[in-house]
Amino acid sequence: FNMSFVNCKKAREAVSKAINLRRKAVQKASLAGISEAEATLYLAHADREVQEATADEDRRRSEREDADAALGCAEADRTAVEVEEIETKRRRDELKAAGPVAKEGVKAARLAEKEAALARSALHAACSKVEREKSQLEDAMSNAVTRLKAEEYDPNQVEQAYEKAQKAGD
Repeated sequence: FNMSFVNCKKAREAVSKAINLRRKAVQKASLAGISEAEATLYLAHADREVQEATADEDRRRSEREDADAALGCAEADRTAVEVEEIETKRRRDELKAAGPVAKEGVKAARLAEKEAALARSALHAACSKVEREKSQLEDAMSNAVTRLKAEEYDPNQVEQAYEKAQKAGD
């Protein structure tokens, strides 16, 4: 009996141990399942974060490329403006240098204009004098023709005038 009891006790202890080991194995399996579920959830969350980070990286890369392109355009515009500014300054300096020469030319042109105006006035005065004399000559001719037409014809008129001139000359 004693031996049976010892065997029974050993068997009970073995069963108890087996139950404990099974319970521990079930707990481990349960914990492993929970850990696996948590890991799967964490992996899904991490995948989502990776996708968001990738999308954010792509968006930022696109923004940077756009900004680089805008920067290139702005630099090209700045260079063009600088070239234009240099050209404008050069042109300004040329005009400043040409200013006194142009002023001198304007002064000479004004003097020539005054001289031309004086010459024109003198020419106008001379033309007016000639026209006045021509008008007087035409008036005198008209008066002479009118007097001649008003006179009576004397066939001895030439001889009388000749004799009169001879007497005046003596």
